Amino acid sequence: MTIPVTFFPYLYVETARKIPSSIVIAAVMGQRQKRVILTEAAALPWPAQAEAVGALIRAHYAETGGDCFLFGAIEGYVLRLTPELAYRFGTDGALQEGPLTDFHEDGVAIAMIGDQPFTFRE
Repeated sequence: MTIPVTFFPYLYVETARKIPSSIVIAAVMGQRQKRVILTEAAALPWPAQAEAVGALIRAHYAETGGDCFLFGAIEGYVLRLTPELAYRFGTDGALQEGPLTDFHEDGVAIAMIGDQPFTFRE
């Protein structure tokens, strides 16, 4: 049986360490510390959306002091609009690159129970 998954746009936090300092805690927490959920910014047209995302990035970076729990220094952000479409932003909120069509996240934990894989992510 396939369970449908609903995708919501979010910011992925790129960090200095690709592997967390504690793999067990990271697996239990999922990707919470490496994702920033978008609210109303996701519904805006592109130019306004990029500006709103930039403001959200600056606020997140200031709030965290530029550090991501278990993963170290924040080096940038990737706006995931769809599973196949992304844009890279700097820590200053400026658009740096995109569209990216082959972006893959680091730090996803997968466990096997019998022959069934279970991915730990939010």
